[in-house]
This record gives sequence, structure tokens and C-alpha cells, in this order.
Amino acid sequence: MGIQDLGALGEFVAAIATVGTLGYLALQIRLSARTSIAEAERQLLTGLHTQHALLWGDEASTRIMLKGLSQGLAHLTDEETMMFSARMSEMVNQYVIAKRMSERKVISDDLRRDVRDGIGLIVNSPGGRQWCANAKWANIAEEFGDLDGTSFQEWFGGLRNAQ
Repeated sequence: MGIQDLGALGEFVAAIATVGTLGYLALQIRLSARTSIAEAERQLLTGLHTQHALLWGDEASTRIMLKGLSQGLAHLTDEETMMFSARMSEMVNQYVIAKRMSERKVISDDLRRDVRDGIGLIVNSPGGRQWCANAKWANIAEEFGDLDGTSFQEWFGGLRNAQ
């Protein structure tokens, strides 16, 4: 085997190694993307869990939220209205984050729909619709569907029956 044959063999081995390296890098990028998506979904779900704890974590918050959602803002004191509005803003912000993440393909459309449906239950309540109309979220209310509030009424009725 001459020097030219060794050179040709070296080029062949280098080409095989290059293809193998590119395949390995593609696999690593794919795994990294999956990990990033999983982390983004975990952070979104952690935010939703935090919102859930703030909304329903103690008796006073639960009472204010249920009164505001079922009876509307007119039945809340000024302090309760501020708390109600802050919690509603935080909750709708979670949906906006999920929507943007879904549009950028960071999370699945299914997760965005699940977030929308969960928050939509509250947004479609009588107080939720009133809050949306008065807040900067007026243009987002239609994204939640069921604007007649039947889902909320069924859910709230189930809560009352369980007590």
C-alpha cells in the first residue's frame, strides 16, 4: 500500500467520522430541544399551580373569588375587587404566556388548549366576563368560548351541591 492509497483511506475514514459526528450532533440538538420544551411546560404548569394556590389556597381568598365569580364585581368591597382583579390578571397572563409559547412551538397546542379550558371556566363566569369587559383583557374573552357561562354554572352548582 502506497502513500496515495493511505491518503485515500484516510480521507474515507475522515468522511465516515464526519457523517458520524454530524449524526451525533443532530441527536444532541434534538434531545436538547425536547429538554427545553419539557422545562418550559414544567415552568408553565408551576405558574398555574401557584395561581391555583393563590386563588383557592385559603378560606378568605376562596370566598372572595367565588363571590366575585358568581355574583359579579358589584358585590365585592374595594379591597376585594383589587384582590379579585389581581388574581384574574395573573390567571389570564398564564394563558397569554401559554398561547405565545404554543405559537412559537415551545409547548404543544394540546397544553395551550388545556390551559385555555381551565382558565376559560373562570373567565366565563358572570364576574369573570364582567372583569374582562372592564379590564385590558376585553379582547381576549372570546378566546375562551362558552360565553354564556354554562360551564361555570355547572361547575359552581357542583361545588354548592358538594357542600
